[in-house]
Amino acid sequence: MRARFQSKEDQRKFFLDVKKATGMGSRKLSLLLGLKSRGCVENYTKCRTSPELEIVKRLEEISGIKGNYESVQAGRLVVKGKRRFM
Repeated sequence: MRARFQSKEDQRKFFLDVKKATGMGSRKLSLLLGLKSRGCVENYTKCRTSPELEIVKRLEEISGIKGNYESVQAGRLVVKGKRRFM
């Protein structure tokens, strides 16, 4: 399951607010979430891909910031942009 935000700007704002509230950068957040690299968090921040639902829920618990998203069942990757892969 992936989290699809209302717009790219909402997704970007959510991740930037989480970083600001926790005082952590992408590297520390990725270690905390158990991700392979900081690139995953950077891709979510720059709206290249939609984040996993579990990641968004864990970030909400950690930071206390609620995101405006809906859960969507998708394949391996959801890319928003000109090509609109789903």
